[in-house]
Amino acid sequence: MKVAVTEWQGRVAPLFDVAGTVVLMDADGGMNTSNLGGPADSPQSRIAFLEDHQVDVLICGAISRPLIQQAEAHGIQVQAFVSGEIHDVLEAFKSNQLDQPGFSMPGCRRCQRRQGRCH
Repeated sequence: MKVAVTEWQGRVAPLFDVAGTVVLMDADGGMNTSNLGGPADSPQSRIAFLEDHQVDVLICGAISRPLIQQAEAHGIQVQAFVSGEIHDVLEAFKSNQLDQPGFSMPGCRRCQRRQGRCH
């Protein structure tokens, strides 16, 4: 399983649609950082990047509904509205603890990450 986490200054980037960097973690726990796209790149090109890198799970902050739908159409599970330090988030993901309140974006207390939206 390959996991991608959008990154900004060592933390989960607050908005996937304009994120520039992604940390990729493979099944063996190996990690590397890649350029996800620049300001001129379309948000859809970010989904294409994830598909090209065979990402199974995307962990990110906020993400627009059309991009969630596009990612899911390509078989990418989206864990949205996540915040925190990259290392902590990945550890929580590996131990199935990402649903803990400390990893929810501020103001997003009742997040349903499986659907990629808040109520």
